[in-house]
Amino acid sequence: MARDGVDPELVQLRREEARYYQDFARVMPNWMLAALTLGLLLRLFLILQAFRTV
Repeated sequence: MARDGVDPELVQLRREEARYYQDFARVMPNWMLAALTLGLLLRLFLILQAFRTV
């Protein structure tokens, strides 16, 4: 982009935007893993609770 005569401010903005999305992509799998783990623990708790009431 910088070689094509595009405004340097726009190039800088795009670089910052790319860094933001790259950082988000690194963090997102950890959030997904945490959500999956919590969901599985909740399901296990509810199953065990159902067996105790029978």
